[in-house]
Amino acid sequence: KIQKQDDCNLVGVISIKKTSGAIVVVPHKVLSTETEAFKALKNLRRDMPVEISHDYQLKLVPTTFIDQNKRKTETYQCTYGYQNFILASPRGVLPPSIIFRYEISPMEIKYQYVRKPLYHLLTMNCAIIGGVVTVAGLIDKILFNTHELIRQKVLIGKLS
Repeated sequence: KIQKQDDCNLVGVISIKKTSGAIVVVPHKVLSTETEAFKALKNLRRDMPVEISHDYQLKLVPTTFIDQNKRKTETYQCTYGYQNFILASPRGVLPPSIIFRYEISPMEIKYQYVRKPLYHLLTMNCAIIGGVVTVAGLIDKILFNTHELIRQKVLIGKLS
């Protein structure tokens, strides 16, 4: 789609197989060497040379979300890396391009909402209360035995 300022907006959907690969976008014709022929992103520094090519490395992981109503949403988690470079040949600098290198993971991440039953809450609370009572009993026994030992030594006169 060509716009008024000789910029172009590339929009579309690409179907790919679940293998690694690359998508390369190169302008057919550069209108002027003084204008910015190809900028990959809006937020790139404007002091970069016009001939800069952009290389994105994408790692995609298939991800499935299953909510409590058993609705399934399939998507991808993505991490990326970026580098820029100037393509040169013996005849001079080549037109800029954008390269998307992608790698799709063979593993899938699955997030599923699982509601825990009420007895799980009761069991956890009983375990916590039982643990507190056990530790309190141990502390009480240690303090009581220490107190009795000291009292007996005072009675027989061995504690000075």
